[in-house]
Order: sequence, then C-alpha cells, then structure tokens
Amino acid sequence: MLETVDLQVSYGAVRAVLGVTLSVGPGDVVALLGANGAGKTSTVRASAGLVRAAGGKVRWEGQDVTNWQPHRLVRAGLAVVPEGRRVFAPMTVEENLELGAFTNRSAASRKDLKSEMYDMFPALAQRRHIRAGLLSGGEQQMLAFGRALMSKPKVVMMDEPSIGLSPVMVDRVMRAVADIGGLGIGVLLVEQNAIMALAVAQTGIVLERGKCVLSGDSESLRNDPGVVAAFLGDSVIRDSPESSPSAGRKGGKLRETSGPADPPASTRNDDP
Repeated sequence: MLETVDLQVSYGAVRAVLGVTLSVGPGDVVALLGANGAGKTSTVRASAGLVRAAGGKVRWEGQDVTNWQPHRLVRAGLAVVPEGRRVFAPMTVEENLELGAFTNRSAASRKDLKSEMYDMFPALAQRRHIRAGLLSGGEQQMLAFGRALMSKPKVVMMDEPSIGLSPVMVDRVMRAVADIGGLGIGVLLVEQNAIMALAVAQTGIVLERGKCVLSGDSESLRNDPGVVAAFLGDSVIRDSPESSPSAGRKGGKLRETSGPADPPASTRNDDP
C-alpha cells in the first residue's frame, strides 16, 4: 500500500536520508527505529509530501506519488500523527476532531466518525467540550490519533507518539497503536523507545545516518540485546521486554491493563 524505494531527503547540502526502502500494508504495524538524527522523521515527512524527496520513489497502492501535495495524500488515505501532537490548543476536543475530517463533506458521516472516536478513546468523550490545551499530554496524544483517524485513512504514520509522556500513558498509547493496526489500518510507527515499539509491531527497520542498516521481525530484534545496543543505545534496553504490558500483544491483540490517569499537562513538564 505505502512504499518507499531508495527514498532520499536533503536539506540544502545536508543529506538526511540516503536511501530508505520500506513498505506498510493493511493492518501492518512497522516500527521505524533509530537514534536522533537517523532520518526517521525526514522519511515520514517526505512520504507525506511535507518535504520534497531529493531522490527515490514514494508509491501509494502501486502509483508513484513522490512529492504529491499533502492534501492529495490525505484524500488518498494517508494520515500523519506528528511529533509533539500538534493539537489546536484553543479549540475544543470536538473541534479538533472535526478538522481531521476536512475531506469528508457528509455531516452524517462526520457524526458517525466522531462517535467511533469517542468509543475508541472514552476520555475524549468526557472532555469533548474542553479546550485541547487543557488536556494532559497523553490525552492530547489520543486526540491526535483520533484527529488522524477522522480522515478514514488506510495508513497512519506516527512520529514519536510516546515522547514526553508518563510511563502509564506510554503503555496506553502503545495499546492504541496496536488497536489501530487491529482495525486493518497500516501503521508506520517512528519511535526511539525500541522495546515498546517492537512489542506492538510485527516488523522493525533500523535507520542509522539516513540508511536502513537492519530489518526483520520484531521478536528477533527485541530479543537481541547486541542489536539494540549497537544501533539504538543501551538506554532503551530493559531487563525483560515481557515486563512491558504492551508485550502482551499477540496477533494484533494486547492484554488490557489499567492505571491512574495522566496528570494535566499544565501541572507537569511532560510535553516536548
């Protein structure tokens, strides 16, 4: 469905992505991993038409869509959840969701989609008339997910969805990622938290200095401490991947866990 072939991205004389090839199909959750500066975000932005590709191809359902305008890609079925959530703080939760459905002119369809989002993310239903800027960091991330899903995408690219969140909310966000994949929507998950990402993804791709240096099934990558240390740093290694509640995912499912609500964003420094 979504493919990149030898994708290259440059910013002036700086070559950020030197040839990335990947694919995301229906229901696939693919983890794109690497340290800061590896080229993960640039790969997402070029795939979404937010920056121009300097070389290579972006293909959508077999068609060359390299350097298409972002709104055309959204209409085709590609959505992005940007790093830092980027919700519209002065607007309500419901208004943010409505913006995600800008390609949908049917009022009835938009109403049904909002109901689906409130069923998927109950906290949003409780806060539908609250300004987005007053939500916790985790709630804002759920809103960013919901806003992307309002466009009825076939593939969603998520850039660092766990960044700046409390451990409880990181687990909830990762469960939501798995749930979205379980709906048959492809997910390209950009993460530095390798263990959590590989626990919900079927496959992983490791970038280093703009190049794909390793790829394979998630279980093999997750259980190889040498690989994680070499390409992602010792800080992401945990004593046991199974200690993560998200590691309970099997065949697109996750074991449900519960925990305290994330404190309001305005009372803690968990936002980037």
